Amino acid sequence: NGDLDGLSFDSLRLTTLDGEVTAKGRLAWSPQLVWQAQLAATDINPASLWPEWPGQLNASATSRGGFENGQLYVYAAISELTGKLRGYPVALRSGLGWHNDGLDLGHMEFQSGTSQVSANGRIGAAINLDWRIVATDLAELYPHAKGQLKAEGQLSGPQAAPLIKATIAGKHLSLPGYKIGAIDATVAVDLLQWQQVNLKLTADSLKFNDYALQSLAVDGTSK
Repeated sequence: NGDLDGLSFDSLRLTTLDGEVTAKGRLAWSPQLVWQAQLAATDINPASLWPEWPGQLNASATSRGGFENGQLYVYAAISELTGKLRGYPVALRSGLGWHNDGLDLGHMEFQSGTSQVSANGRIGAAINLDWRIVATDLAELYPHAKGQLKAEGQLSGPQAAPLIKATIAGKHLSLPGYKIGAIDATVAVDLLQWQQVNLKLTADSLKFNDYALQSLAVDGTSK
């Protein structure tokens, strides 16, 4: 139902990806465009689009947004996403926001099996993003990956020249064509301009396609 100022909806239903998405909320266009909505998804199977990612997912989320002073703002919260993905139990909670031409990522926490990924921060004209990966088995996160990985760091600085700082420790890592027996690294790199590089790395049992290397050690700084 609606009026000259907007439209309210109590139950919108969409059948998609072998499951169902329902929504309720309000869309207003006068005196300016704004919306708010509550969404729920049940029995979603991503394999309908991505065959390597079969699952059964349920989720609940809220969203609100509109235009203010000619600029778009959007806030969304995934209060709960649970189910199974590629046979692993998964859970996701996160907040997202877009305002002042930047993306806010609020305490995103994702777990698949026993492996976890988390991130928090903002990506805009300036970047300030913290992230962490703790994977006892990378196959829980990506079907073509194997091994154990613990990595954490920060992406910061202006968008034109972001700096990534990270500590990385891994064992028995592999992707198609690549293998690393063990790696331990501390990295600080200016990603786009490479004007600042600080790298301390040790690794062994490396294989890149047909090229094998017994060990590798790097300790260097460039400014």
